Amino acid sequence: MKKIIFSFLFILCLTGTTLAYTPSEKDTIVINTIIRKIEKIISGGTSRVRFIHALETFKEKQANNERISYLVGAVIERLQTIENSHTYTVTEVTDGDTIKVTRNNETKTIRIIGIDTPEKYPTQTGYEECYGKEASDFATKTLSGQIVIIETDSTQDTIDKYGRILGHVFLSGSVYYEALAIQEGYGFHYIYKTPSKYDDQLKIAEEKAKKNIVGVWKYCEGKRKPIEQSVSVIATATGVQNIPLIPNNIIIPTVLNSFSCSVKKTYCTEMKSCDEAKYYLNSCNISRLDQDGDGIPCESLCQ
Repeated sequence: MKKIIFSFLFILCLTGTTLAYTPSEKDTIVINTIIRKIEKIISGGTSRVRFIHALETFKEKQANNERISYLVGAVIERLQTIENSHTYTVTEVTDGDTIKVTRNNETKTIRIIGIDTPEKYPTQTGYEECYGKEASDFATKTLSGQIVIIETDSTQDTIDKYGRILGHVFLSGSVYYEALAIQEGYGFHYIYKTPSKYDDQLKIAEEKAKKNIVGVWKYCEGKRKPIEQSVSVIATATGVQNIPLIPNNIIIPTVLNSFSCSVKKTYCTEMKSCDEAKYYLNSCNISRLDQDGDGIPCESLCQ
């Protein structure tokens, strides 16, 4: 009980006693800090359910303090989600945004919500993307063999078109993997159809990455693009010739230099033709151009 009272006092110290309150970005930091403190106490043997009940009682008593009421409510929601979630062991990291997890001898593939990382394997885009290996290595180092909580999201589909379960990933101490990876520059904040329930946190994480110029923002100009093609030295009858290695299945526009991934276009309203939309979808991997995932971009142009 003393530990629970300590947590209440901790909340009060962080939040103050403002009566009229509008949630701010800083609240995310406060909520995550409180969750980490509570989870640390719970790891010592205190029941999470007991914490939830105690916080609900505390919230009722603080009904006139809008900020405390809001923050405690958010903490209760997170604790309930964790309580109702299952823990899994990460058995394989496919790339920066896809993992395989196991529980009770059952393996599931998880497509991590809210993040899109550069492709490591050419089979996905026709070429390896800038910072793809680094993003995959970071995910492997951070997640491989770890016990994680997989949290589904009512704002998103349960399963994607490839049969993967969609979920948020939390490490020990309520560390939010997606926000961590994005903040370190190993991926981009990604919205598919509708924002996720942690979308605000991911926006903040990406802004930090941009500000600090790390990862994809430092080495890839903040874009998904092919890595620089290596050069093969081939002996010829007339001497030595340098020939760039271009994957056989990379898509090259019919009219050379008519379109370019270096010209940033990400919305259908910026496209002037169906050919241009197809180029940006297939060659530049601007997946938002194909909202329904049927392979046809900007259906207003490509009817």
